[in-house]
This record gives sequence, C-alpha cells and structure tokens, in this order.
Amino acid sequence: AMAAHTTQPRSTPQAARLTPFLGRLRQRLQRRDLSRGLLLWLTGTLGSSALLMALAATVGPSVVWPPLLTAWTVAVLSSGGFYFYRAYTDPPTDEFIARYVADRVPDLASDLISAVQLSQAPPTGSSQALIAELCQRTAAATATLDTRQLVSFRPVVKAGLLFALVLSLFAIRFGLLWQGAKILVQLPPPHPVQVSSEPLVGDLRLLLTYPRYSG
Repeated sequence: AMAAHTTQPRSTPQAARLTPFLGRLRQRLQRRDLSRGLLLWLTGTLGSSALLMALAATVGPSVVWPPLLTAWTVAVLSSGGFYFYRAYTDPPTDEFIARYVADRVPDLASDLISAVQLSQAPPTGSSQALIAELCQRTAAATATLDTRQLVSFRPVVKAGLLFALVLSLFAIRFGLLWQGAKILVQLPPPHPVQVSSEPLVGDLRLLLTYPRYSG
C-alpha cells in the first residue's frame, strides 16, 4: 500500500546536494507502488467480477443484477481512480525517503535524516556552513548506494504472480463466467415462465358429454 506522505517542504541550497539521490529513489518508489497497485487492482477487479458472474450463472435472471452490476462498476472505478490519483499527487517526501533508506542502511541513518531535516528547516542560529558540509558528506556517501537494491521490485513480482493465478482460474471457468456475464446485462422477462423439473401431481375432473341418440 502507498505510504501516507505529507507536503514536501521547500528545497534549500543545502538540500540540493541530496536532490539527485532522493529524486532517483522517489521515482523508483513511485514506479514500484504504481506497478504493484495496478496489478492488485486488476486482480481484485477480475476476481470480484468472476464471483459476480458465477453467482449470476448459478441464480439465473433476476432484476437485482443490473443495479448490482452498476454498484460494482462504480466501486471498481472509484477505488482505482482514488488510488492512482493519490499516487500521482502525493509522492514520497524527502524525509520519508530518508527514513526509508535509514531502515535499510543503518550506518547512514543518522546523517541522512539529519541532513534532510536540517536542510529543510534549519534551527534558528544554526551554522549554514556546517549544514552544507553535512549534506555534502552525506551526498558523497549515498553515491555508493544502488537504488535497485534499496527499492526491490519483489512485491511487484508477487502481485504479478497473484494476478496470473486469478487470470488462470478465470480462463478455466470461462464458459460458466461468460454465461453469467450475459445474464448480468439482461433484464428478466416481465412474466417469467417457471419451469419445474419435478413431475406435477394433482387431481383432474373430467366431464364427459355423450351426443344425443339419433337412431
């Protein structure tokens, strides 16, 4: 899931030394989260649609299917739209990225977080030269880090495998699901004919009227 981010503070000249490194990580994090989110969204959409179609194929025509299909469509589109809107409009902040790196490179944790925080909001009376030196030293240390190792795409691979599994199950039961899909978009007749598979048992009264004797 996408992490909760806050508004990105205004960049300062000191922070510019860390900007290339933080920018590469930000782009890779966004690509990973968007790719994983898209696959999970597709998996959920495909799985929920399969359940809806299977239910329609089992129950048969009904007046509840059109409004239920409409509600499902609205829910799927709104959830996807909200997720991708947040992903594009709320990227990870510099401090979020610094803490992300600190969890994976403990030796750099203190300097990186301090450099980002001090460069964004330097305390009153602090030495700009010392902050600039800290940022420069930290930027040199980050040059040895590989963003591909810091941001693994393994969650994307797992999401892709899950989507492939659901897609395979969908293909296996395609015949039943296609039948259910046709039922979902059809309105039942106004007076449906009820068919019973059991024999009808009842009492019949026959009135026989013989023709008049004409001999």
